Amino acid sequence: MKKRVYQIDLFRFFAAFFVVVFHYTFAAFNAKEKTLFIDYQEFEFFSKYGYLGVDLFFMISGFVILKIINSVFILKFSSYFIAGMLLYRIYTEGIKAKYIIGVLFCLALSLYYAINRITYLESYYSSNFSYIIISGIVFTFYLLMYLVSVNKLNFLNKEFFLKLGILTYSLYLVHQVVGIIMLNSLKDYMDKNLLLLLIITLMFLVSYLVNLLVEKPLSKKMKLKLDIIIKNKL
Repeated sequence: MKKRVYQIDLFRFFAAFFVVVFHYTFAAFNAKEKTLFIDYQEFEFFSKYGYLGVDLFFMISGFVILKIINSVFILKFSSYFIAGMLLYRIYTEGIKAKYIIGVLFCLALSLYYAINRITYLESYYSSNFSYIIISGIVFTFYLLMYLVSVNKLNFLNKEFFLKLGILTYSLYLVHQVVGIIMLNSLKDYMDKNLLLLLIITLMFLVSYLVNLLVEKPLSKKMKLKLDIIIKNKL
């Protein structure tokens, strides 16, 4: 079995970061049901595409899950997820035509659905979205993951990135509700850009503490119980 792919942890971190920035500087203020009352319009040009971090996360999930179970299964709901699994096959078995064709098909589907979402996004957020930028971002996700699968990004394969990657699950859970409440509560007391930086930093710190104090101890207990169950069945 191949060693941990630390580049994936780095991508997980950036995917989560993009989603956080999207929520704090665009979505919460521009949505029909506004939850944030600070206007970060100066970041809108790029931050409104941060929702695509979720798409990247699905691709990463497919790559990681197939790495864990090391078996083929079909999922209907996400071209990104399936692409991630196919890319893991390329990572472990090398480039094969059937996997490349599958990835290209998933790319086509991802582009189709990403562009098809534009009408909804423009209606919900009252903002224009560029299909060229969206297509470019989606293509970049595929390109980066492909480069990982063919070992062309080994210079990024650093164990340090694991420390960033493990923050992402907690960050997804805590940032939107807690962060938005804090932004609204403190908006009259400091510069909005300084406040944004402070809240993002705080959310990463909270995510680290949740991972350290909750996720790690819980995962150890669950692993121990799972090992006991498996031994009893054997």
